[in-house]
Amino acid sequence: MFGAPTNIPNPEDYWVFGEKCFRIFLCLVTFTCIIKMTSIFFQAVGKPVRAVVASMIRDIVCFIPLIIIYPAVFGGVEAILYAAPSADFLAMIVAAALTVPFLKSLKAAPSSL
Repeated sequence: MFGAPTNIPNPEDYWVFGEKCFRIFLCLVTFTCIIKMTSIFFQAVGKPVRAVVASMIRDIVCFIPLIIIYPAVFGGVEAILYAAPSADFLAMIVAAALTVPFLKSLKAAPSSL
């Protein structure tokens, strides 16, 4: 099909697994872009603590523990693949929880112009 290596017993299985990896692991990758944008936004408006929280929540706080927990709970390599979209989803919730109140506070503040 794709010119698979000849020393692998079932090369088609590797292509199927690779496709599955991309579909599962990257299904919510657009959330990662929004999370990074949130971090940059908070840096720009002078809120370094919120910027650090938004930046670290996905990769360190969510992703690493989920990689450890999911195989123990659900078993197998496939469970690890679901750690990334789960971390993206959780981090997106945190990013929204940081951003929405901040934007509402901007609306409530009197204009300095």
